[in-house]
Amino acid sequence: MTRYIMIVVLLSHASASAREFYVATSGSDANSGTIEQPFASVQRAQDSVEPGDTVFIRGGTYRIQESQVDHKERIWANVIWLNKSGRKGKPINQLLGL
Repeated sequence: MTRYIMIVVLLSHASASAREFYVATSGSDANSGTIEQPFASVQRAQDSVEPGDTVFIRGGTYRIQESQVDHKERIWANVIWLNKSGRKGKPINQLLGL
């Protein structure tokens, strides 16, 4: 019985630490990333996310500013640098067009 309770506590702690972030065309990168105060850019969500977190990217047209371009080489540009990944059993999830 004690082992069962410990497993339930560990599992609930693991799921409680996962966070959700939202990105919307009406957002601001100064916001907290909640559904009520979404970020404006995927890059801002990328900066905040950790393994196990989920990013919800709301539908709409996202206009990229010159200052948001991460790297340029000749005619190519990397607009968003996604340099984080999850861990085994704790992926970083992205859901588009919600």
